[in-house]
Amino acid sequence: MPRNGPGTPAKALFEAQLRKLGYHGQVVDVTPQQEWGDPMAYLTPTEPFFEAGTTYQYNDHGVHLLGSILTRLAGEPLKDFFKRRIADPIGMTDWDWGVCGTVEGIALNNPSGVHGTGIRTTARQMARLGYLYLNRGRWNGRQLLPADFVDEAARNQVPLTARFRNLDLRGRYGLYWWTNGVQTNGKRPWASAPPGAFTMHGHNCNFCYVIPEWDMVVVRMGTQPIGRSPAQEPLWDTFFAKMAEAVARGGAADK
Repeated sequence: MPRNGPGTPAKALFEAQLRKLGYHGQVVDVTPQQEWGDPMAYLTPTEPFFEAGTTYQYNDHGVHLLGSILTRLAGEPLKDFFKRRIADPIGMTDWDWGVCGTVEGIALNNPSGVHGTGIRTTARQMARLGYLYLNRGRWNGRQLLPADFVDEAARNQVPLTARFRNLDLRGRYGLYWWTNGVQTNGKRPWASAPPGAFTMHGHNCNFCYVIPEWDMVVVRMGTQPIGRSPAQEPLWDTFFAKMAEAVARGGAADK
């Protein structure tokens, strides 16, 4: 994977995520901390399929590429970088991030969707990260993340007019956060939730919802999926309808 691209670094990074990605070799089942070669070998860029910013595709490949670049820029594993800059300041202590090979001799924590490499934590620990975003990157008087970045991350980034290649998240996907934006059908995915709600969505339908209008963070964690998106959205909308009743009354929701 080339380190340098044409134009500005931002433009090169953005366009690199849109390169053709393909792999036709053997697949192995890895375990945490197992060294298994170069996990980025399949991301060798070729000519783009489409112009940057015109087509959206939901997959892990862009995240893998971004994680590799961030690891190089940080000069240390992302686990160490995240621990020092975010986890320790917010009191997030019970978590781990698996290793998936190395990049330039540095342990690579990034790849999502690869067995044994994701972040393992608890609901309460995840809620701390959600609470950081609820407060626009501020924790106990310290601005750990730029407020403008948090706002941008929680705002839709996929135009309704964009083409899509698999999962249609037009109108409702931010910077790796799922938003409650207006979709191509004119509706929000969680009609009963405030428009500003957004969520992290991970393996086995583990969620961390942030609802600024209600000053609320909701975490769901488990080992059993509750359905693939968008099939699970009606279930969440029912939950939010109950929560809206409770918020309106200032008390508990009916069962």
